Parts: sequence; C-alpha cells; structure tokens
Amino acid sequence: MFCTSDYQDRVLNVSKRFSSIEPNKLHGETILGELEIWCQKWKLIAEGVEKCPDNTIEAFFSCNAEVFPNIKFFL
Repeated sequence: MFCTSDYQDRVLNVSKRFSSIEPNKLHGETILGELEIWCQKWKLIAEGVEKCPDNTIEAFFSCNAEVFPNIKFFL
C-alpha cells in the first residue's frame, strides 16, 4: 500500500499540473524523495501502536510543514 510505483506516478503527474502555481516547491525528484519519507513514516506508525490518519484533514494536521513542505502543499 505504501508508495507503490503507480502511486508515485500519480503524484508526479499532479505535481507537474500544479507546478505553475508553486514553481519553487514542486520538483519531481524532491517530491518523490519527500513522498518516500512520508510513506515510511506512516508505515512505521501503522506497525506500531499509533493510529494513522483516517482522512485528508487528519493527515493535513499531522503533517509538519517544515519537514514535508510539498506534502503539506498537496494536502
């Protein structure tokens, strides 16, 4: 479930579409690297005792913009 190649492709397509809105943030390699760390974070949390967000709003509030600025932008 976490960061499949299909998921990464979809994120890259969305980042290309929205790059004109925020050209200094949404770069392909940057967003993929950040996405991989984001997915690993939730994979580790899911394996532990903490609860993963159930929806986008919860994910938004769980996202540290200093660590995951592109993910926060997408959310």
